[in-house]
Amino acid sequence: MRVYVTITLLAGLLVCAAQHIPPLPKGLKINRSTVTVSGVSSGGAMATQLHVSYSQLIHGIAMYAAPPFYCANNDALLALSACMKEPWLISTTELTAITEATALTGFIDAPINMANSYVWLYSGTNGKLFTQLTI
Repeated sequence: MRVYVTITLLAGLLVCAAQHIPPLPKGLKINRSTVTVSGVSSGGAMATQLHVSYSQLIHGIAMYAAPPFYCANNDALLALSACMKEPWLISTTELTAITEATALTGFIDAPINMANSYVWLYSGTNGKLFTQLTI
């Protein structure tokens, strides 16, 4: 199962890697060293995707009640179970390996770029959707 998921993931990434993201408009004055993202719940998941994918450009994240990068492996059942309520099903080793492999394809920036990022994680103690251990 994991081999199939990994092969599918890598094949999909190679197809997507061919897409080019256009540069910012000229004349736009942004201090690139201060760009951060934040989000709540699904917005936090999107913020996480942005932070990991564009770690050369995004230097911090505030994530409120959201799962880790690529937690669901494109699987809706995992998204609604392990990524929200069953943290013992989340393999951080596997998520790290997927992130590193994805970076090697060039589809996302190198994870080492996040080494000095500002990170703020938040989860309430009485949340109905996420347990604190999944954050």
